[in-house]
Amino acid sequence: MSDPASGPPGFWRRRIEQARESHLADALPALAVFCAVCAVFLDFVPMWDGRIYFDCLQKAVTGAPDASWDCAGHPTAAYMRILGLALHLAPDSYAPVVAANAVLGCVAIVAFLRLARRLLPGAGHRWSTAAATFAFAVHPVFLASAVQLSPDYGVAVFTLPATLALVDGRLLASALWSLPAVFSKESGVLLQVLGALLYLVFFVGRRPGPWRDKLHGLARAWPLALPAAAYALRLLFGGAVPQETALASSFGQVSLVRQFLSVSFLDNLLPAALLSILVLNWMWLVSLPIAAQMLRATGRFVVGAAAPATSSSPAPAADAFLTWIFAGTLFVLTRYRTFDNVRYFLPVLAPLMLVSTRSLVALVPWGRLRTGVLACTAVLLLASGFRASDPVTTRAFGTFDFGIRPMLRMTSITRECCGFGRDQLVYNLEFAKLHYLTSDALQALPLDGTPLACHSLANFFLVGPLDPATHRRSVRRDALPEPRWISWPALARAGTLPPRVRLFDFPNFEPNENAAWLSRYEIAERHLFERDGYALEVLDLALPAQTPAAGQAGETPR
Repeated sequence: MSDPASGPPGFWRRRIEQARESHLADALPALAVFCAVCAVFLDFVPMWDGRIYFDCLQKAVTGAPDASWDCAGHPTAAYMRILGLALHLAPDSYAPVVAANAVLGCVAIVAFLRLARRLLPGAGHRWSTAAATFAFAVHPVFLASAVQLSPDYGVAVFTLPATLALVDGRLLASALWSLPAVFSKESGVLLQVLGALLYLVFFVGRRPGPWRDKLHGLARAWPLALPAAAYALRLLFGGAVPQETALASSFGQVSLVRQFLSVSFLDNLLPAALLSILVLNWMWLVSLPIAAQMLRATGRFVVGAAAPATSSSPAPAADAFLTWIFAGTLFVLTRYRTFDNVRYFLPVLAPLMLVSTRSLVALVPWGRLRTGVLACTAVLLLASGFRASDPVTTRAFGTFDFGIRPMLRMTSITRECCGFGRDQLVYNLEFAKLHYLTSDALQALPLDGTPLACHSLANFFLVGPLDPATHRRSVRRDALPEPRWISWPALARAGTLPPRVRLFDFPNFEPNENAAWLSRYEIAERHLFERDGYALEVLDLALPAQTPAAGQAGETPR
């Protein structure tokens, strides 16, 4: 038995020594800034898909009759149950979800730092890996996904410690971390299988030694089959949700296989996805070292020159493994082309930044210069979390005006639904201004029976129920029902016009429907709501005296 005076038992002593040796305190600035940003949005209310996921979570936590932990047709039970532990403390508030996501994000940030130091061990890389960790922690999509509920965030935060455990050879720990990733969304199982296969290649198959040792290593890797086996059992024994059922029923069909294996730059979806991963929000600065390293390696191969000593990896197996993790994750996450929602690509962010840091080390031999480059990149990423400030990104996607602030037209390349973007706008934290300004308008303007109107595609889980006291957007179960909304296409089909309308001019849609309203109505009063340069205009419209009206506003179709 260990002497209590000599210190903690062996397990904890080893963990403390490892933390000291790896300088995990270097992650504290990244953790502090990340948590501070999350704290700013504790009063946020989710929108669009985020609202769908939260409503599902709230029903599951409160035991509603139609409740399920698998939300929106995805296998989200593990991630949602973890968030549910926090939401049990205050079921009528969204703040516990943001707080729980902040804690999970901190786990991912520490795992990123430890992975960076497996890739680049030694005191000479201490500050470069710390700066890279800070850059990862303040990445705009990572911050936005911690605020706006999304199962892709669960896949990303659980996959990181699972990957770290693979690099360390802790296979059972990797399997345990992978289980919640697998049951956060379908992409989790694809990434777990990818990681397991690459582990067998780089840490078993390519390890020096006789075949007997390799077979022994293969047998020891049995825990890596557990997450995929658990997922397969779920499919086989009737626990599948609609998305999984559709995927399983089409497995092996030519169309599914063709989509998974084909690479096409002609449909605009793949180019938009690659721009969203490799360019968006100053990420072209992160991608440049990888491109430069690839060009240099190709040039040396062509001319037959030997690689310089600075190019040799201090951790060759981890280097090759993480490089292929990046390439494989990039391939997997761009296979199924639906919408250019940047959160879909969140799991590729960490391997991209790790491989970029390793490439920068190979290209720049001066440690202080490397750290300076990474620190400047981190500052730009943090700034881009609050403003679309990258000129390359704005040139690639174009912008629309949200008050005096430009936001990216995220649908400009793919021409997909809806407007300039709904969930596509969760590329940084600016999207949250739509929540705050909509709440400001609803609180300031009386709910006097005047029909509320907006673009026909705008109010997709945007407004929702209202707080009984303030009329702001709310997640309270005793909230007032959502006011009735009308749109011009529905009104045109009905053929009747209400005498008064209150039109919300949401900036992320073309003004074509507004022009139709103004062709029949006069502006009685303008209301402008502003925050930090972002603005939402609400127009009180009235029919001219000679225009026939519907008579009762309640007769107007939604």
